[in-house]
Amino acid sequence: MEKKVDLRIIKTQAKLTDALGSMMKEMPFDDVTVFELCENAGVRRATFYKHFNDKYDFLKSIVNKQIANIASELSSKCDLSNPVEYFVLYVKGVIKYFEDRPEILSNILESSAFHVIFDIITSCTHVSLISNINDAKIKGADIHTDTEITASFINGGIATLLLSWFRTKHISEEALISEIQELLEKFFV
Repeated sequence: MEKKVDLRIIKTQAKLTDALGSMMKEMPFDDVTVFELCENAGVRRATFYKHFNDKYDFLKSIVNKQIANIASELSSKCDLSNPVEYFVLYVKGVIKYFEDRPEILSNILESSAFHVIFDIITSCTHVSLISNINDAKIKGADIHTDTEITASFINGGIATLLLSWFRTKHISEEALISEIQELLEKFFV
């Protein structure tokens, strides 16, 4: 039996997400308080704490949804038994997400809480990568390495590459994607 989603929860989370996005255009994530977030969203703090432990837990919820959206979109666009195609499209999706939200990206990169945020993002991504690698193995992909190790290796490499690229943009997006694809093709041979 499918669990029914409460429309009030969806609306509350959307208000909070919009408010956080607006606030991050004006102030560093470090300076955002739950009180101000709730005030800007028109949501009671008790309601916020009913669903989230703190602002980091809320951010993790947002990141989880975005990664799930990217992964869901990819599952309809690519052959899941081809991990190279999946990861290349995944990287393109992450780049597009942040390119469409440059103020949020710069806020995250400049935040003293960057390492916490980076850990949240990579832990969410890790779960998605494990799922994809398992799907690829089920569909016959020739992957002989341990799923956990493979996901950790790819996640760390891609996250570090993207972080470096977002900070410097020393090569074009197309060149970055090409380099990542070449590395992945060597890995999955």
